[in-house]
Amino acid sequence: RPTLAPLLFRRSFVTSPSPLRTQLTACFASVLLRPIVGFSPSQLSPPLRTPLGRPPPSPLRHLGTSSSSLLEMTQRRRRRGGGPRPSPPSSDLAQSEPVATDPSIPPPGTPSFITTSRFDALPGLHPSTLRGIRDELGLTFLSEIQEKTYVAAASGRDVLGRARTGTGKTLAFLVPALEVILSDGGHDAASNPPAPERGRRVPVRRERGGEKGCVLVISPTRELATQIGVQAEALVKHHGPDARCGVVFGGTSMNKDVALFSRNRSSLPTVLVATPGRLLDHLENTVLNDGTKFSALVSRRVRILVLDEMDRLLDMGFRREIEKITSYLPPPSSPRQTLLFSATLPGDLRQVISNSLRPNFLTVDCIHDGDASTETNALTEQTYVILPRAESLVSDVIRIVAKAMEEPDHKIIVFFPAARLVGFYAAVFRTALGIDVLEIHSKKAQGHRTKTSDKFRAANGNIVLFSSDVSARGVDYPGISHVIQFGAPDGRESYIHRLGRTGRAGKKGKGWLVLAPYEQPFLRTLGEVDISEDQDLRSFVQSPPAPHHQEMVDKMRHRIRSGDRELLVATRQAYQGFLGYYNSMTKFLVKGTSKQKLVEIVNDFADQTGIQEQPGLTKRTIGKMGLRDTPGLKIVQEGYYNTGQTGGGNGGGGRGGSGGGRGGGGRANSNRDCSPNGNTSAGRGRRGGNGG
Repeated sequence: RPTLAPLLFRRSFVTSPSPLRTQLTACFASVLLRPIVGFSPSQLSPPLRTPLGRPPPSPLRHLGTSSSSLLEMTQRRRRRGGGPRPSPPSSDLAQSEPVATDPSIPPPGTPSFITTSRFDALPGLHPSTLRGIRDELGLTFLSEIQEKTYVAAASGRDVLGRARTGTGKTLAFLVPALEVILSDGGHDAASNPPAPERGRRVPVRRERGGEKGCVLVISPTRELATQIGVQAEALVKHHGPDARCGVVFGGTSMNKDVALFSRNRSSLPTVLVATPGRLLDHLENTVLNDGTKFSALVSRRVRILVLDEMDRLLDMGFRREIEKITSYLPPPSSPRQTLLFSATLPGDLRQVISNSLRPNFLTVDCIHDGDASTETNALTEQTYVILPRAESLVSDVIRIVAKAMEEPDHKIIVFFPAARLVGFYAAVFRTALGIDVLEIHSKKAQGHRTKTSDKFRAANGNIVLFSSDVSARGVDYPGISHVIQFGAPDGRESYIHRLGRTGRAGKKGKGWLVLAPYEQPFLRTLGEVDISEDQDLRSFVQSPPAPHHQEMVDKMRHRIRSGDRELLVATRQAYQGFLGYYNSMTKFLVKGTSKQKLVEIVNDFADQTGIQEQPGLTKRTIGKMGLRDTPGLKIVQEGYYNTGQTGGGNGGGGRGGSGGGRGGGGRANSNRDCSPNGNTSAGRGRRGGNGG
């Protein structure tokens, strides 16, 4: 009874062991304080984490009370002889002191794509999976795509999903896929998972026949595959030693992959994330340590196929690889489940859908526009500027990047249309200007790309990354303040997905598209995309350079003119990459731009750098570009510069070097998918010798 509560509380509290004291505190606080402030014992439980990983404000803190002072409060009330007071009107309470956050709904400021559905309320969600979501990823509420996908996917149904970038798509397929794998040969077992004993991890249940199933995720790029692997690792972490995640992609050791597959008497990881080229290479050639063919293992154990960023896979020319890979898997008519995610729905995707998904597949559309290719993130302020003079392109790039860097806590990603242009401008900023910028593109070795990506992702601000389309899709870099695109992307979809690096997870960002005068027709390609001219940027580039900006341009030209080897090599390679890219993208140039005019534009670019001698190209490279007999080109012999610029580029392997030929080095076919441009650069090499 309330009149006996203080005496019982005091006696029990003093004589009880420490762990029990907290429970007693909650019990008596419920009896004594609920009439006063609506206090309940659940408010002493560990705080829930919000979708952004921050705990909501503590109810006790709002009340000005801690658990250690509850006894003193009850004793004071007892001495005063006061009885329970009626609860004040809600308006009075709101005026007197703040109200505790309701843990059943997302806190204020949560992104609009986060729903009120909680992970701990999902039907059949395994406790160990929930622990990974809550403790490792810090999530409480589902996003829209996660909420709409879970029930159908977890019940074994095929799903076609569409969602904006940065809205939780990866977990939308990983969470239900893992639940299906946890089911014992079906889906009913996953509906009522056993609660794990305290301190004990629940092992992964196995398919019938003693072999556990596998979720196979196919990703277009190494960076995205790595990111998916990180989240998958968090989900399986608490499922016991049998649950594991593996990531394989081109540019790394094949033997390391074989060791991964050969563990535990040749078994696939619970979740295997792979890029298409490396996966197909293993399917066609790999035999495991015990003599088992990798293809036989995949055919027997893959339970779920996930095709992520399918539109990008098609853009990169991976359709044939996807068809070959699926030929090794059980057909769609079998129990194999397929989850296909694509931001856009191009025409050639429909054939893939009919070949991969069962007829009763569910379409989950979280874009609702009828055409995803026109959808950009509403949180990103996107603008464009047309440079007043093509003759100031190089200096304007330096000035615009320097302007963005003047904003406090900037985190900038700068896209260029070709890998060699990324390398050139990165060398200019680092070597000539002494400004440390990060650089990532298809010509860099995979180890460098992974370290650079991790460093940029972890940075909180005051950092700049120069990139090709390696970072355009799927890769999650939190806190991006600016996405700057120099030059016309290779299409509307590329523009949208580059822009999608900012405005993620509910944070606002800026997107600048900077075009030379001859690239102005690209704006028509954007169609209904809501982009306007940036008046501030226009005024900035039309005005004379500030003294410190002009000093930066002069320092670059002086270093190149004086013969700095690194900058000379970068300039020559950028010249070739510039010509190769725009030679294959003439549809985005001003009407009537002839091959001779294009050569003049590229030669002018070289002059702006300060290089004393016009860069030359070999007859073979010029022929591959279809520019034979075009006036204005300088022809040099093979190996004239002795810099390796006409081969496959550093890193070996893969398709298409900067000269358009096949890359050398490495095991045959082991680098089929070395980058988002690694596959398409071969085609561009034949047409225009781009290389990426």
